[in-house]
Amino acid sequence: NAVLRCNMEKNTFLNHQVGSGKTMTAIATAIEGKKLGTIEGKTLIVVKPETQAGWMSEIYKTYPNASVLSSSMVEFKQSDPSEFLRKMANFDGDIVLITHNEFANIERPIEVKIKILQERISAIDSIINEVNIDREREWKPKALPKLQSEYRKEINNLMIEANTDKTLKTKLTIDKLGIGCFVFDEFQEAKNMETFTALKARGIRNSKGSRLGNALLETSYTFNKESCNTKMIMLSGTPISNAPYELYNIM
Repeated sequence: NAVLRCNMEKNTFLNHQVGSGKTMTAIATAIEGKKLGTIEGKTLIVVKPETQAGWMSEIYKTYPNASVLSSSMVEFKQSDPSEFLRKMANFDGDIVLITHNEFANIERPIEVKIKILQERISAIDSIINEVNIDREREWKPKALPKLQSEYRKEINNLMIEANTDKTLKTKLTIDKLGIGCFVFDEFQEAKNMETFTALKARGIRNSKGSRLGNALLETSYTFNKESCNTKMIMLSGTPISNAPYELYNIM
């Protein structure tokens, strides 16, 4: 049932308990989806470094004839991943296996980054207006105007890059790698994303998210465009462990 759902849905979150078969479900989705035509291209699976060998073993145990490109066999230079990305773009096999840190080093489209930053600025504007209207409010989120200023600078820098970088059109961003399905294991490792609120709530901070969390968010925006057929599957045995905002980020 889980494999069928992953192949039929655009986005799926498998948060079954540890040992219930999430790894095998993701592998079967990748292989069977390509056979059925519900997945158009290779499946990129992003895992923690310490579980990469276990994933490789499970892939070949489940599908001995699977065609796999793994950064454990072909070097992924995090300072310059272009060589690995070229091999990945030309790879016509079933699964590409890389680690969380390596995934964070893959570029996402500039227009996606700008769109997200613009939405953040708009969200902060709404919160500031709400706070200003409520004159009896004792607590005010002082960090938000500074964040807004930083986001405007980031947008300006991205626009300069878009207008001056002559290699931009040929640069291999994540949407140019032929990915038909994107699987992210141990999703809880990336759930620290930007969270803005006018409320004073324990565990919710008006601050920038983690590098990995932002990379996953930008990838989600990229693959959830109407013109994109790439499926996204998140895996976690412990989706919520500390604070209420984790549930918001998951959704």
